Amino acid sequence: MDLGETMSIAEFDSFFMSGVTDHHRPYPYQVRLAEEDWPQTLVVPTGFGKTAAILAAWLWKIAQGDAETPRRLVYCLPMRTLVEQTEAAAKKWIGATKKAVRGLEVDLAVLMGGGGASRRGLPDWILHPERPTILIGTQDMLISAALMRGYGTTRYRWPVDFALLHNDAMWVFDGGAAHGSYTRHVRADRGLPAKVRYGPRLSHAMDVGNAQSDLDEDRRFRPGRRRQASWSFGQ
Repeated sequence: MDLGETMSIAEFDSFFMSGVTDHHRPYPYQVRLAEEDWPQTLVVPTGFGKTAAILAAWLWKIAQGDAETPRRLVYCLPMRTLVEQTEAAAKKWIGATKKAVRGLEVDLAVLMGGGGASRRGLPDWILHPERPTILIGTQDMLISAALMRGYGTTRYRWPVDFALLHNDAMWVFDGGAAHGSYTRHVRADRGLPAKVRYGPRLSHAMDVGNAQSDLDEDRRFRPGRRRQASWSFGQ
């Protein structure tokens, strides 16, 4: 397949199977995520492939040149162990994508205190903002950068991090707490409306949870039953 070529869902099945260890077919919700617009909330039981669903759908849409899919996927996680697990999964999916789609190059960067990429110098995701990039990090590193107070970086870089994390970027939050903090501090404290276009594409934020209890404290979310995948869209 060539970059920018429109591909069928049957081809997505083959693409998905090439990226998972046991080569199983995607679940219906994973196919739907690749076909439809990005939801605001995704609630899936543990062990049903949320990480694979998000990575595969984003890479699939990037490969087809989907205008509604931001160029940067920002995966915000609460723990270092989850960052390391997601990084390993992302490497596997990027490798599968390179084999399936000719001409597509996707960068991967990790932002994690005491680990990940070196904080010295400028990383590739800043030097080459035109490239599709997966950014994976802990809440403290990513949200501090989104607040223009990035940990471990010079203040001269703060505006650059802020710009790239708010423009052409899709945030994925593992659980509702981090998204609530992001919305309250980044948007409200800086006088930004609840929905805002930060540039040529809409920067999007999506919450990911395991069960109802993860997200039901916020009335905006409409999680489904425990054994079903469900999502909701902002108004």
